[in-house]
Amino acid sequence: MVDSYHTSTTTQQEALWVRMNSGQDIVGAAAAAQLNLDTSQTTARSIVNVSLDTGFAAVDTAKLGMGQTWIAGYAAVDNVVLSRSQFGLTAAIGNNYAATTGGIVYGALGSGATTDRIYVVETADLDASGVNDTGIYYDADGSGASAAVLIGVLRNVALSGLNGIDVVA
Repeated sequence: MVDSYHTSTTTQQEALWVRMNSGQDIVGAAAAAQLNLDTSQTTARSIVNVSLDTGFAAVDTAKLGMGQTWIAGYAAVDNVVLSRSQFGLTAAIGNNYAATTGGIVYGALGSGATTDRIYVVETADLDASGVNDTGIYYDADGSGASAAVLIGVLRNVALSGLNGIDVVA
């Protein structure tokens, strides 16, 4: 993504903001809005900021890519989706990987094996709000913290066995 003033770079990313309708925004709203967002083709030159609908229990999905996707309003019914082929995962295609398996590690950066590619770090205050966030990092060579790239942030939430990572082809 670029704007009319400069070309995006890894130090000056372009930002896209997506805000879902919320019960707080629409008085008397009768139905949930659902978002299926695919940011899998974004690069490190992109940041996508998403505010999900907090007034209803719609199932929202966000397929992550190499850009940063920041999600507010994430709930137990929502899904983070990763491509098995894009991130070099060995996990079978399926839903709710909430434990260390198939290249997905829930724990500190660099705490997995050299074949692990995705790290889910649940106790980081990444947006400086004073509340813990969940950071999702991609480690291309499995070497640990120094090589990890932040690809997703769930603001003010920790993943659990009820809402883990979904893996697609």
